[in-house]
Amino acid sequence: MDAPAEPLSVLTDEGVATFSPRELRGMRDEFQRFLLEYQFGLREVETKRRRRRSTTTPRCSRA
Repeated sequence: MDAPAEPLSVLTDEGVATFSPRELRGMRDEFQRFLLEYQFGLREVETKRRRRRSTTTPRCSRA
């Protein structure tokens, strides 16, 4: 499904902002890269957290 090759106009507080299909694709690609990096970072944090849990000794709780 191809998107129409027409500019997109959006009404903002500052007025109308118009984006060409090329600009929209660029913004989409940039956002996808950001999300991939963010997802990678979250996985790194989770991996480090799991490693830390597996290397620490269990604590005894006192009643």
